Amino acid sequence: QDGELISTPWLVALRYLRSWFLIDASIVFSEWAAVILAAIEDGTRTSGSLKILRLAKMGKMLRIISALRIFRLARLVESFVARTMSESVRMSLRVGALSFAFLWLNHMVSCAWFAIGRLAPSSTGQHWIY
Repeated sequence: QDGELISTPWLVALRYLRSWFLIDASIVFSEWAAVILAAIEDGTRTSGSLKILRLAKMGKMLRIISALRIFRLARLVESFVARTMSESVRMSLRVGALSFAFLWLNHMVSCAWFAIGRLAPSSTGQHWIY
């Protein structure tokens, strides 16, 4: 509020209730309703199945809207960093973030390669990863 950090729990809760609570509650409600309707149905393809599909689509749409908060948060963090930190600290943070991203990507590729080695079909029954 006006650039001031508010950490009083009831004020934070009140702000959340006024801003994102309705969207988050709608997401949870649509997911619960879809699960409950799926459990009630006997697996037959009826109009109830279409309702479940609509609820699932609504939940996905609401999750996308909710994810837009991340972009707003990123802009806030970026402006905070630009106002408070020197150029050398910002450059160090960028290098650290790029290094972390490179290591994460390397880890994901390695996991995929390991899975291929373990799960790929083999004519002998043996794999090159034991």
